[in-house]
Amino acid sequence: MAAERTTCRHLNEVIGADRRLSSITPWDIRRYQMKRLETVGAKTVNNELLVLTAVLKNARLWTSLREAYEPLPVLKRGPGQALTPEQTAKLIETAKTKDHWFVALCAAILAYATGCRSGEIKKLRLGDFVLDGDRPFIRLRAEDTKARRSRDPSLNDLGLWAVNHLVARAGLLGACEPHHYLLPADLSKHTTKSDPLHGRMGFDLTRHQTSWDSAWEALKQAAGLSGFRFHDLCHTHITHAIEEGVPIEVVMAQVGHVSAEMTRYYTHLGSNAKHTAVAAVQRKGSVVLEVLEPNRQQPNAAAGRRS
Repeated sequence: MAAERTTCRHLNEVIGADRRLSSITPWDIRRYQMKRLETVGAKTVNNELLVLTAVLKNARLWTSLREAYEPLPVLKRGPGQALTPEQTAKLIETAKTKDHWFVALCAAILAYATGCRSGEIKKLRLGDFVLDGDRPFIRLRAEDTKARRSRDPSLNDLGLWAVNHLVARAGLLGACEPHHYLLPADLSKHTTKSDPLHGRMGFDLTRHQTSWDSAWEALKQAAGLSGFRFHDLCHTHITHAIEEGVPIEVVMAQVGHVSAEMTRYYTHLGSNAKHTAVAAVQRKGSVVLEVLEPNRQQPNAAAGRRS
């Protein structure tokens, strides 16, 4: 599964890919907790360590470590936080001030406009976009999303702004085929000597960017949003849509928050309802579009009117 592959990559980076299971100590696990807490929350770290404990149990090496292991405490709180439209505009306005925040800028806008998660955005390929016609959308395959089901999030003007700019950037890097990634991997970022891509330069169009953590951390600090997570942009999308009166069933279909029972119920939802949802988010966050295009007289809400 994609989530487990990602976890194993982090385990290799922190604990070491050449370590034997029998050599892993409680200190290694504690070090992993502290290192990962620098970029993700306690709940995520605990979930990642479930993969390691499962492997150690299967190798019959967990018993000696179990007594020393303590999961990180997880604060009980609601499902993330949401920015106000003004805070969202401040984030975008700050991102526009530095060229090296460009990818983080576009990714943040796309997450806010569509409710897509960071992992889904990183795995987008040029062939995943359907931009012809008056109802553009993204095709997300089940293997590229934590929602575990394929879905087609709709795009509003904000989402199209981000997509068009990232497609243009990808073209400058040489991406032109449907299977090429929207965010090709920067090979110069692979600095670990054990990494098979270490020492290479340029961009690999057949691999996707795996992180924008450094840019995102610097950006949110500069915008005065130090406690805000990238994933909270999805919660912001949901909150703004619901506040604008979009039915929760439509919002869940757009962002992929469904159980097996809900999936059977929601599959009848068509594109009209989802386009109404993204148009509503754009109306709520109209100040964001004003920051991106200051000379624009009025945001285009045609998609919502057509719906």
